[in-house]
Amino acid sequence: MEKQKNSEKRNNEQKVAVLDKFVKKMRECGQILFSRNLIDTRSGNVSVKLDRNKLLIKKTGVSMPYMTKKDVITLPIYEGTEKDNLASSDLKIHRQIYIESEKGNKNINAVLHCHMPEAVALSFFDDEITPLDYEAQYFIKKIKVAEYNSIPEYVAEFKLCIAKGHGVFVGGKDLDEALFLTLALHNSLKIFLLKNLLEKIKT
Repeated sequence: MEKQKNSEKRNNEQKVAVLDKFVKKMRECGQILFSRNLIDTRSGNVSVKLDRNKLLIKKTGVSMPYMTKKDVITLPIYEGTEKDNLASSDLKIHRQIYIESEKGNKNINAVLHCHMPEAVALSFFDDEITPLDYEAQYFIKKIKVAEYNSIPEYVAEFKLCIAKGHGVFVGGKDLDEALFLTLALHNSLKIFLLKNLLEKIKT
């Protein structure tokens, strides 16, 4: 009996440690996105895949740069629950990205979403953007612009997609990769816009 209690205590401590680690990383991502003006105090969302049918996601209305453990919720991936309304309004997209990723064996275990101004602006003019800079050409290759419901299949395939008029969804093997790709995309779109602006000025 005592051994069972000790085992349960260790398991609970391990779960708390894992949760603390993920929330800390989510908060760090939020702070970096906020410092780059890619989210405001309440916009954007983030999730991580805990196992095949479980994700940890930011609650709705919560500030990513100041997240704590009370600001996230664990939910199933493959079915809805009565607690879904507590999660980010983009919960459905996060779930579907993980589902599509699993179908294609694409290893997406984290998703970041931000309202990148450059991406939103360009989404009104282009359906696909080819990166001009070397880094984005190497790591991103293709930037798709799609309607909201088509986002999951493109993120599962290309790891990122611009939702028309809404912002960017980026998936990665972990939060570090998702953040790296988000920032690489941001730099690439700034270069794209600056090049187009300079060409117009010079002509």
